[in-house]
Amino acid sequence: MSKLFRYKFARYLAKKIEKEAERLIKSNAVLAGYLEHYRRTSPATGCSYADYALLYRYVKNHKPKEVLECGTGFSTVVITQALRENEVESGVCGRLVSMEENPRYHEAAIQSLPPR
Repeated sequence: MSKLFRYKFARYLAKKIEKEAERLIKSNAVLAGYLEHYRRTSPATGCSYADYALLYRYVKNHKPKEVLECGTGFSTVVITQALRENEVESGVCGRLVSMEENPRYHEAAIQSLPPR
């Protein structure tokens, strides 16, 4: 197998994974709305839908009671929504503690994160 073929195949798979992840996130209207609001109101750059989907599925599957996050941003929105859904669906009440040392991102998070 040539290096070029492996490279093209890896790019194809990455695009396919990203598209599937985007569909998953956008199929959750509440989460998609929160992420869009955060994108419009925060200086944070975010990451890929694949990253969001992986994080969302992890929290949904493992149902943690405590989450400690270093760096507030888009991931905070994803974790929070997954924890809320876990509470509604299975009664597992999780708590997120998100720490942000950069004053600019801290203030943006206060303004941009969903209430509660």
